[in-house]
Amino acid sequence: MSRPPPLPRYLLAATLALSAASPSCGVMEGPPPAPTRQGASPYGLPWTAPTPPAPPTPDAASDSPPAADAGPEATDAAPEEAASIPSDAPDSAESPTLDDGDEDIDDGEERPLFDLAGVTTPEIELSDAEIKAAAEKGGEGLGSLSLGSPNAGRLVNGVAMIKGNQWILLDPGSAWGTQETIDALFRCIGAVHTTHDDTPPVAIGHISARKGGHLSPHVSHQSGRDVDIGYYYLPGTRAGFVRATAENLDRVRTWTLVRAFLTYADVELVLIDTSVQKLLLAHALSVGEDPAWVNEIFQVSGKSKRAVIRHASGHGNHIHVRFVSPRAQEMGRRAYPYLENKGLFRVEVEYVTHKVKKGNTLGSIANRYGTTVEAIIALNGMKSHAIRAGQLLRIAKKTEVKKPPAKVLVPPRRAPASRGKAPTKR
Repeated sequence: MSRPPPLPRYLLAATLALSAASPSCGVMEGPPPAPTRQGASPYGLPWTAPTPPAPPTPDAASDSPPAADAGPEATDAAPEEAASIPSDAPDSAESPTLDDGDEDIDDGEERPLFDLAGVTTPEIELSDAEIKAAAEKGGEGLGSLSLGSPNAGRLVNGVAMIKGNQWILLDPGSAWGTQETIDALFRCIGAVHTTHDDTPPVAIGHISARKGGHLSPHVSHQSGRDVDIGYYYLPGTRAGFVRATAENLDRVRTWTLVRAFLTYADVELVLIDTSVQKLLLAHALSVGEDPAWVNEIFQVSGKSKRAVIRHASGHGNHIHVRFVSPRAQEMGRRAYPYLENKGLFRVEVEYVTHKVKKGNTLGSIANRYGTTVEAIIALNGMKSHAIRAGQLLRIAKKTEVKKPPAKVLVPPRRAPASRGKAPTKR
């Protein structure tokens, strides 16, 4: 068995801390933030996660609303002309380090994965004049706004994922989402607890920063709709994000969670490592799920070009879910021009550090961060295109907000046609 890649730094520190923490509550340090969700208590007050509605009965319907020259590849050998970071480059202590592990976290996919047939467009009850007036006050009164795209966006009036007894927050300061994203997490995690007694809390990693924008080490997670959530594990596995294997994965509870995402929430994509997809696909078939539906949703089946459950590197120890937030996205689309006029979307430059992996080229690195080969060479004082595995490169990354599309498209939910084989309580 190959050795699993190390965790990114923010997850490693949180996971080590959780090993000694009680698994019955979230982790929170520092002063509690003010509540951002109607009826919710601040972090510092006792609070129990809301009980979601029981999963539908077998007869229930499921129609609820829902480049330049790339240069040579990196090798293990040092290049002939070793590059050093110039003295006038930004202080590395002030720039986040990306890609601490051996494997990049690839979460930047933005291609539409659904057939346009069956999509809907959300409707907002407010007039343009009302939205403009609220936007001129910074979006006050408009609720959560998901602006731009997952890879180039912002979050306005974000909602914090608050402490609960059904999950553990690995990084509470980066667990802000749209109202719809947070509500979907409540419903789907709650469905696992409703279905299976004695379910342990699941780990939740990054959602978005409080105001969105770039969040290291991710490409996405910028607009309040992307969530990193752990797998469920068999007893004896440490808390946190752990590489899922045939020996430690709780297939029953993890499948119930994934099924809930597709049934009770509006989902754009679910990123799961191929090795874990194989385990879940086999389990789904073993419990009697419709084979046609299972093959349609899992990319690993090789039978669907628009599979919602897809492989992306770096997702062997957690699931990445991209929710659709119809109201937050549509409100963000309509408020965008007014917020842009207020200067909310200034293009800023953030300096990050990339650890070169074997097979990387300057071209592929430039594409990842939206910069150029020439800019990387100049910033790092390099005399050639040669790079080596393990080398640290300073990257100047522009943060901006992508102009919203003309329409917000909400794909139909990918729930199974028949509910007769839904997970049963045990």
